[in-house]
Amino acid sequence: MTESDKKSSLWQQIKSQMRQKLTDAIPAWMVESRLRALLRYLLIFSSLITLFSFVFHVLMAFEGRSYSIIDSLYWTLTTMSTLGYGDITFTSDYGRFFSIVVLLSGIIVLLVLLPVTFIELFYEPWMEARAASRLPRKISRRTKDHIILTNYGAITMVLV
Repeated sequence: MTESDKKSSLWQQIKSQMRQKLTDAIPAWMVESRLRALLRYLLIFSSLITLFSFVFHVLMAFEGRSYSIIDSLYWTLTTMSTLGYGDITFTSDYGRFFSIVVLLSGIIVLLVLLPVTFIELFYEPWMEARAASRLPRKISRRTKDHIILTNYGAITMVLV
């Protein structure tokens, strides 16, 4: 076995052990519930896009203009993402009010709910799994009269 084969084998073992630690730290039911929550968020987001695209067509027909489905998706996504290039605009008050509704819902869905969902579903469990994998699992039997500090806070400051 060459030196690079040994390193590769060692690297595979380390990756396997880390993967096992992470899967042990996050229970299967938690992964399933997080995936269901993500799918629910994506369903709500895609439903909003579909609804807004449909209302876009209705309001444009009310104003006497016609756009394609791609144009309605484009307008909905640029308005929700707060880009709003201004190439497609409404002339009626109903259309402008609808633009405000789409813009505000885009702010809520993309700029508030998306980051919160990402943090709650992915970042926080990842940080918990990393912290759990760092904690020692066993303490030597010879260890006596020690205090193990697992967090640094007000009580820890008094103990130290």
